[in-house]
Amino acid sequence: MIEIILPIRLQSPNVKEHWTKTYKRNKRVAQVIGFTLWTNSEVCRLRDKLFSDTKVVKDKTKLTGGFKIRIQLIKLGRPFDYDNMVFAFKAIRDSTCAFFFPHLAAGQADCQACFDIDYLQEKGGSGIKILITEVPI
Repeated sequence: MIEIILPIRLQSPNVKEHWTKTYKRNKRVAQVIGFTLWTNSEVCRLRDKLFSDTKVVKDKTKLTGGFKIRIQLIKLGRPFDYDNMVFAFKAIRDSTCAFFFPHLAAGQADCQACFDIDYLQEKGGSGIKILITEVPI
C-alpha cells in the first residue's frame, strides 16, 4: 500500500464563485498530484507493472491487475456531505487516474475498470491522503 499525504485544502462545492477561480484551483491541484505521483518511485513501478501485465485478447488489450484507490479528506470542523465530498474530490480523482492512463482524454481515465475508488473523511489538520493498493482483477 502506498500512502501519499498532501497539504491541499478543498473548497466546498456549495461555495459560489466565478468558474475561472474554480478552474485555476483544480488545475493547481492536478499539477501538484501529477508531480507527486511522477516523483514517487513506488507509484511509477505500479504504473509500469500495470501495462507489463496486459494480455491481448481478440485484438483488445485486457488488463490483468487493478488498483484500489482510497481518497481521504482530513479536515477540522463539520464534515462534507457524501455528495459534496465526491464532487470536491473530482479533480483529485481525475488527476490520480490520469497518471496511470495519460494517453486518454482529460477526465476519461477514471472510468477504467481497473480502478476501485473509495472516499473517506477523518478529523484532524487539513489535507488529502491518497492510498493506492494493488489488487487482482
